[in-house]
Amino acid sequence: MRSTLTAALLILAGWLGSAVALAEVRSGITVEATALRDGGAASAAVLQQLPAQTRVSILKRQGGWYQVQTGSGQQGWVALLAVRFDKSAGAKGGNIGSLLEGSTAVEPASGVATGVRGISDDQVGGGGGSGSLSLQQLDRYAVTPGSARAFAQQGGLRSQSIAYPQ
Repeated sequence: MRSTLTAALLILAGWLGSAVALAEVRSGITVEATALRDGGAASAAVLQQLPAQTRVSILKRQGGWYQVQTGSGQQGWVALLAVRFDKSAGAKGGNIGSLLEGSTAVEPASGVATGVRGISDDQVGGGGGSGSLSLQQLDRYAVTPGSARAFAQQGGLRSQSIAYPQ
């Protein structure tokens, strides 16, 4: 019994190891001209500029960056929002990769997160258009030009005209 259990565990460990080795590489397309960088940060050195509609292989994700490989074989990092998955190209990685797709696939961000301090996700998500509770709460903080001038004068501020370069 013990040897059967040991054999089953070894087979399972081998299968999981091969699945990790064959992890899926997804194909992507740049949606805009973007920089291929040496690391996953805006401060990383630019290796080259990728034009829009460049096909890349997405190797991994780290925060807001994808590590990619270009068709010429050069590897680097691009911003997550500059790439979309190519739905016409299947994932590379064989049958095991497709079996594990549900558990290993990382879907791209569907949008950019924004927030307003003091308003919870529930309040933003429950909004119903221009009359929503969230917008009504924000309207309470609006000031008129006259009240802004009065506040500035109370603080000893005075108006100055500054030439704006054209």
